[in-house]
Amino acid sequence: MQQLLRFDRISTELLRAGYEIRFRAEGGSMEPAIRSGEVLLVQPVALEEAQIGRIFLFQGRDWLTAHRLVGRVRLPSGETGYLFHGDATDQPDAPVPASAVLGRVTAVERDGEPLDLTSPNYLRVIRARCPRSLRALLRPLRRFGNTLLARVGSPQRADRFATAE
Repeated sequence: MQQLLRFDRISTELLRAGYEIRFRAEGGSMEPAIRSGEVLLVQPVALEEAQIGRIFLFQGRDWLTAHRLVGRVRLPSGETGYLFHGDATDQPDAPVPASAVLGRVTAVERDGEPLDLTSPNYLRVIRARCPRSLRALLRPLRRFGNTLLARVGSPQRADRFATAE
């Protein structure tokens, strides 16, 4: 546990100082985009440029977490909060304040090859490597994400969701 806390502290300090970090991910909450044991490259981020659908590293309740940005909300304090969701999880994470968002995952090292997550084609690459049965299981999650985005006010997604019914 001490090593995990130390990793979180050092990673946070490096990203806030403007350095990129590289580490091995643990857990399956982002499969198939990120598999447990793959190496992630995380770069500092300007939240004004944060795009919905991209993967970010943030300080979760207990440890650093890399999940996909699915929306923005107004927190009770009045500041903007960010909604994240693991691709393979049932529920989104609790809203996260801007101060807890540390960086953007820009690459994943898969099978010794870097996969550039800043490329517009990365989703196609992931889908091509993902078994068809798993894609079928993820379809309801995509629908849930579109519903959530429609509720938090993403106009392009809301239009898409409304026409899909």
